[in-house]
Amino acid sequence: MHIRTRLLFTLPAILIFGVAPRAAFSQPSIRFAVVGDYGDTPPNSGNVATLIQSWAPEFVITVGDNNYTNPTPAPPNHYPAWDGAVGQYYHQFIKYPAGSGSVWAGSGSATNKFFPSLGNHDWAAGITGWGSYFELPGNEHYYDFVKGPVHFFVVDSDQAEPDGITAGSVQGQWLQTQLGASTSPWKIVYFHHPPYTSATRGNNVALQWPFALWGASAVLTGHEHHYERIMKNGFPYFVDGAGGRSLYGFSSTPEPGSVVRYSGNYGAMRVYASVDSLVFEFYSIPNGGTLIDRHVLLFSPLPIQLASFTASVLSASSVRLDWITLSETNNYGFEVQKSVEAMTGYATIPNVFIPGHGTTTEPQTYTYTDNSATTGTWYYRLKQMDLDGTIHYADGVHVDVLTDVDGVWVPKEFTLEQNYPNPFNPTTSFEFHLPKATDVTLKVYTILGSEVQTVLSNVKMGSGVHEMKVDASRLASGLYIYRMTTPEFTQTRKMIVLK
Repeated sequence: MHIRTRLLFTLPAILIFGVAPRAAFSQPSIRFAVVGDYGDTPPNSGNVATLIQSWAPEFVITVGDNNYTNPTPAPPNHYPAWDGAVGQYYHQFIKYPAGSGSVWAGSGSATNKFFPSLGNHDWAAGITGWGSYFELPGNEHYYDFVKGPVHFFVVDSDQAEPDGITAGSVQGQWLQTQLGASTSPWKIVYFHHPPYTSATRGNNVALQWPFALWGASAVLTGHEHHYERIMKNGFPYFVDGAGGRSLYGFSSTPEPGSVVRYSGNYGAMRVYASVDSLVFEFYSIPNGGTLIDRHVLLFSPLPIQLASFTASVLSASSVRLDWITLSETNNYGFEVQKSVEAMTGYATIPNVFIPGHGTTTEPQTYTYTDNSATTGTWYYRLKQMDLDGTIHYADGVHVDVLTDVDGVWVPKEFTLEQNYPNPFNPTTSFEFHLPKATDVTLKVYTILGSEVQTVLSNVKMGSGVHEMKVDASRLASGLYIYRMTTPEFTQTRKMIVLK
């Protein structure tokens, strides 16, 4: 995690810059295309494909509804339907599985350059056809991959997904964990159904996951057959569903935060990514491509590299905040802000200032206890100040203050807290909250995922707040991951052994 600040202003062609923290990465720049709701007959889908091919993208990602043939025949006879919906337009990007019956298999790509996400029409067309037509990572429903400076996370947003579509589902927890473990400068999440939209069908509330809090840079979606960009507290959501199917209009009441809405013609997105910038462009097909919208995110050098920022409930009225910086440059100090709403309405806690360490390359540990909390959900963030007066804000964290059930204080939800102290040598404490009795597994891994220590292994534990003392004297100095798993919950955090 890094402290983040945002600079917003408007230029011609609706150009908006968001500023995010710079990191020391050296990945090459990439260019890719985004298309959605395109799996239809010519000419519209073909015209969009022609536009995309003219850009010579290195790869193509899709935001769902790749095939509108409902249903396609069962394998092996399903290939003509998928060839007509997908292959005729994008076969040169697709690495067809061995033995594929596609007529385009001989002219496909030697390496896969096509990364689709599932839409409702893809499920209707037949999930077995999906699995045999494409060769994708992971379970092929939801998966991730890295290209240059971007880590991509593909989510299945359809209700047919066996692993669920809520933030607390197996799929949601997978995304949270993978985002938290990613070291890429940019993290793009994409799927079919938009969490926010100005379309008449309305928002998909179940998919309003805390993407920004989890570390995502942007969310790309489709489903609504038009283009829209919606900004929620500086975080961009794109709807890119104008790939070929009949176009949709908009509701007379736009979604709050809607910046650009376009349904005048078909089109697709072109995206450039480098370590320094992430440039999103939407083009409609007239005149070989007409720019409708451009949105740019920029990396900017910031003075604080924040390794962790966590909140822990101590009592019915106390919340402890802990944060660690890996390095500081001209850091004057911190104020603590809190709110009852996610990412909005923050106010500084009066008379609270935590001095910084100026300039240092050594890890620094900070803590503050808020004794003014009351029952409910609270959001906290840091306001960091440079010596020259420049201000930056950390991404927020939240806690649910304990609720009293039958006279016993129990947590409202499962939580794995940040270990304390951190960095440490050789012992530290893991604290976790259980709203009910359950089996708990707690293990430590290297940053590459190799298991190095088991603290608990499927141990039955009662509801309440638990603390485990851990001796890591056998571990070498470095960054590690620890993970708590129950039948209903998985959460991962990072810790630093410093000897």
